[in-house]
Amino acid sequence: NLTNTKLKNAGIKGATFKNATLKGTNFNGSDLNGISFDNQKLDGVVFDNSSLKKTSFRKATLREVSFHHADPKHAIFDGTSMDKLTYAILKGAGATLHNIKIL
Repeated sequence: NLTNTKLKNAGIKGATFKNATLKGTNFNGSDLNGISFDNQKLDGVVFDNSSLKKTSFRKATLREVSFHHADPKHAIFDGTSMDKLTYAILKGAGATLHNIKIL
């Protein structure tokens, strides 16, 4: 359970979040390259200033997720469900959004 946990500026290469509770979790400034958040429910999670190269959000559910000053262009969002605001932020940042479901 990582509810409201702050993992700021963390280098967590190789970490897994399978079956983790990610609500209000803060990854600000963290190196998340290659990390999988596949099939996760992310609610109010902060990825501001984080490195997201090859980070996967396949079939995840994103609600009120922040990507301020992150570069989601190289992250994977195939089959992801997300709220309208998160979608607009990611689209504006140039993320590739295929097979997305708007909540």
